[in-house]
Amino acid sequence: MVFDAWTTPERLAQWWGPRGWRTTTSDMTFAPGGIWRFIMHSPNGEDIRCRIVYREIQPPERIEYIQSGFDPAGLDYQTTVTFEEIEGQTEVTFHATWSTKELRDQAVEMVGWRDGARETLDRLANTLGE
Repeated sequence: MVFDAWTTPERLAQWWGPRGWRTTTSDMTFAPGGIWRFIMHSPNGEDIRCRIVYREIQPPERIEYIQSGFDPAGLDYQTTVTFEEIEGQTEVTFHATWSTKELRDQAVEMVGWRDGARETLDRLANTLGE
């Protein structure tokens, strides 16, 4: 169920993004080499066009992708998401990597990446009823 929440635009629209944000998809191919193009709509009306390129998908255990589309440019990062069942619950591990420490720090400080990622995963848990 948790893995499936990552696989379609309809499911992703229910939880993707920090609190108060909405996400709309222009197109999505959930397969290795496939692309998800979407817009994140902030509560203050700002639209951020994003793109995810899926590198590896191992249902129901792992998704690896590169996300881009942020301003300032260059904040692209690689993410590996793993799903592990532990005592009837699914543990989601979200690991992001930037090409340099400076870009990572910029994403955390300027874009609020860490808090946004936490809020996004909280929204996923709330959508699925924890």
